Amino acid sequence: MKTLWLDKMTSPQVKAALADGFHTVLLAVGSTEQHGPHLPLGTDALIGDRLVERLAQRLGKTLLAPTIRVGASEHHMTFSGTITLREETLEEVIVDCCRSLSRHGFRLIVLIPTHGGNTATVMRSGTRLEREGL
Repeated sequence: MKTLWLDKMTSPQVKAALADGFHTVLLAVGSTEQHGPHLPLGTDALIGDRLVERLAQRLGKTLLAPTIRVGASEHHMTFSGTITLREETLEEVIVDCCRSLSRHGFRLIVLIPTHGGNTATVMRSGTRLEREGL
């Protein structure tokens, strides 16, 4: 395959990957917020991109969902350029993404928070999804 990123694949390519045993998908949950005057606002999301790429290569037969690039960052709103979601909104986004992935046949969906402010929300999302049997 040329890419492991779902959003860079065609629908037939994803279907073929699933048929070939690619049943695991990684989903990083980053943020768009300040990281001091020297780093870009997308640092957490960029770290998420690289982390899941490396992890997928090690795991094998693993695809990558597009990184969620906006997280729960209310505590950074005093810094210009920060974009935030309410924790409830982020939870719904995570849950809806995972439900979509599950409906297409992914059996293992791994959530990876790459912004500390998202960790509790990611955990709540995971608990909800487990209760649903996903």
